[in-house]
Amino acid sequence: MGIFYEVQGSMKVKDTRKTRKLLAELNDNLGEIDSEVVDNDDKTFTVNINGGMFCSYSTAEEVDTFIKAFGPHVVEVGYFDTCCENNEHSDLWVGKPDEVEKAIRASKVETARQAIKALTEEEWEALHDEVTDAHFWIG
Repeated sequence: MGIFYEVQGSMKVKDTRKTRKLLAELNDNLGEIDSEVVDNDDKTFTVNINGGMFCSYSTAEEVDTFIKAFGPHVVEVGYFDTCCENNEHSDLWVGKPDEVEKAIRASKVETARQAIKALTEEEWEALHDEVTDAHFWIG
């Protein structure tokens, strides 16, 4: 059965023979999805991917795998938003595992910060009381 798969995001990668080979393999498997490569002055290139295509679930997983293959070669953590039919969004982070974990935590902190800014004074007070209770942090 076919699905509509979309991917959007970017990553900055060391410019080496290996990464150019990975880029060629990625581009060969993107189908109708657009990619743009920007060569940077610091011996890196940025890969921007934006688009969608009808494909099988296995093809969508393969595209994700080709993107993830750049992990050891990125100079800063890359991020892609992927979406399959029925609006099933997924975050695809690309980088070394410890750096990806830091980036995910930083993203969560920023999301929390923005959510807190949107609270009313009463909501903030209730939240503050909850998180300052020692039991909040247990379990």
